[in-house]
Amino acid sequence: MMNNAIHLTKNDLDKLKKIGAGTDGTVYRAKNGYLYKIYHRNIEHSNHLEDIIRDEDGVIISKYKDTKVNQNYQEPLYYIEDDGTKLHGDSSIYKAIEKQKNIINTNLPVAPIYIDKRFVGCVLKEFKYAIGIHSYFNLTSKKKQLIVLNQLLNNIKELLDNHIYMFDLHNKPDDNTLHHSNILVNLSGKPMIIDIDGKSALYRSNYDALNYHQTLTSVLYLYIDLLYNIDLFELINNCDDYFEDKLENIEYSLYNKGLNEEQVDKVISGRMGLGEIKKLIKI
Repeated sequence: MMNNAIHLTKNDLDKLKKIGAGTDGTVYRAKNGYLYKIYHRNIEHSNHLEDIIRDEDGVIISKYKDTKVNQNYQEPLYYIEDDGTKLHGDSSIYKAIEKQKNIINTNLPVAPIYIDKRFVGCVLKEFKYAIGIHSYFNLTSKKKQLIVLNQLLNNIKELLDNHIYMFDLHNKPDDNTLHHSNILVNLSGKPMIIDIDGKSALYRSNYDALNYHQTLTSVLYLYIDLLYNIDLFELINNCDDYFEDKLENIEYSLYNKGLNEEQVDKVISGRMGLGEIKKLIKI
């Protein structure tokens, strides 16, 4: 297991194969089964007065301005201490490395990356021969799907027990955006949560009720989509004139799938615990 920081030059990075890009950064394939994720840069332009020319009466007749460009790498991963102190950048990566000691089902960031002594990203474990969970469900049997969903809940519970919160578990591939599934399934049917290093995740030293429930809502959206092919996230976040009719149709569909009134109410409100979601798998 890699545990040392990676120091690169721009030339080193240019020699690596770029294999993908997302909302947080660009991913390169490294050696020994690892990936280098280099975060996107924020480019800021600021004008600085460089010189002033005056006529013989002291009146300004010309100004020259020099434009300064600041290119700072984003630091999307955050770790929040008990006292509310927010750590980001390489400090948050090292906190993730500490949490890995208590987590066996999910691979967290492995090490920070620096280019010319500046923090630019992190090292991630590469998962070869794995596909997104939505693609997996299109290719396999119902029995195998339910096994994956049960194991995935165990993975999610382990992360929540260690105060790691994830908000984009419901993501699915979209050709019009950079969205992709944050859950892969390998050849043996093992689900793996990825991208736990960017804006879609938050690491805390203790329990956080708000982020815990936000994670559960994302999990619920994912499971309702995979189990019943109902995209609740899309419905709720894209209200239109037909919203009430669409919602009523979804409620009717869930009743037909075997859910009772209490379960339907919790699904629609987005407030269902892991144990209650697990019961849906058996229906």
